[in-house]
Amino acid sequence: MSLIFKEEGHRYYWNDIEIPSVTTIIESLTDFSGVPAHVLRAAADRGTEVHLATELYDLDDLDEAALDPVLVPYLEAWKAFKLDTGFVAEHIELKVYHDKYRYAGTLDRAGVMGKKKVLIDIKSGSVTGPQFDVQTSAYYEAANAMGIGDYKNRYDVQLKPDGTYRLHPHTDRMSFSVFLSCLQIYNWRMKWYK
Repeated sequence: MSLIFKEEGHRYYWNDIEIPSVTTIIESLTDFSGVPAHVLRAAADRGTEVHLATELYDLDDLDEAALDPVLVPYLEAWKAFKLDTGFVAEHIELKVYHDKYRYAGTLDRAGVMGKKKVLIDIKSGSVTGPQFDVQTSAYYEAANAMGIGDYKNRYDVQLKPDGTYRLHPHTDRMSFSVFLSCLQIYNWRMKWYK
């Protein structure tokens, strides 16, 4: 049994059966209806590029001289976060799957910050909020179900275009229940409106 991720369409498969992603399941928690489509596309593209830059940096495989100047401040923010907190990644862009609830996702980072085992989700947009608490709880539960480690301290780090960052802790105990509610609604829609 294995989890397969296909970049095209950002789709996950478990034993050749497509399963929903965490971000797809919770997309109703954020309302982007007032944002023009081209702005959303540009933000999504930038987010993908920022994730790749930070991943390559953490893998010591980034040619910083070739980096798009637009991405440089986001990378500087990531470097500042790591320097300030001492964060050391144990897992980078890890694909996770929850067998009981049948969903998957990509955990940006799991590692150690100080003496704490932490799960970090990287954000490059201006939107913050409790939906990211729900998102990180789903990643935590899937990683735990896979036996990857107890990264119960959850955060998102918001990388900003001015080279600074903001660290947001996620501690709401209701978050996974909210995620499961979203998952039930998603599954109901797939049953009746697929």
